[in-house]
Amino acid sequence: VLINELAPFLTVIFLALRSGTAITTEIAVMNVSGEMRSLGYFNIDMMKYLFVPRVLNGVLSMFLLTTMFSIVALVAGYFYLAIGSKMGLSIYLNSLVEAFGAMDVLVLLLKSLFFGFVVTAIPVYRGNKTLMTYNAVPIAVLQGMVKLFVAILFIEVLSFVRFM
Repeated sequence: VLINELAPFLTVIFLALRSGTAITTEIAVMNVSGEMRSLGYFNIDMMKYLFVPRVLNGVLSMFLLTTMFSIVALVAGYFYLAIGSKMGLSIYLNSLVEAFGAMDVLVLLLKSLFFGFVVTAIPVYRGNKTLMTYNAVPIAVLQGMVKLFVAILFIEVLSFVRFM
């Protein structure tokens, strides 16, 4: 549960709150201020220049942050058991090897990739669809975050269904 459910979910929440809002705001302001049109005038492909790097960064960041969260949680669990129960490292590592299978690693990888994709793709899309007034920027951020959290919950529910 810690590795497959809690680590990806908490990581995506933090990443969505931090980066999702920033990406939506940045793209929306660029759209409203005319920077997107300027890029088009210079024949700069917005997909290659703005969107693809952000989405790839989100996928990679989500995977690395989830992995770091999991490692820190497992190390903290070991220290707690070592101090409280006097459990040795070999027993702890053996129990981890028995508990994890290939399916667990695959689920962690897929959830991280899907979460990383939605945490950047939805804000980029929503920011790009902003109306051409600065008053529309907060509305775009709010709408983007609502859609993002619906997508996060949808992925989480799909992941949880595999246990049933």
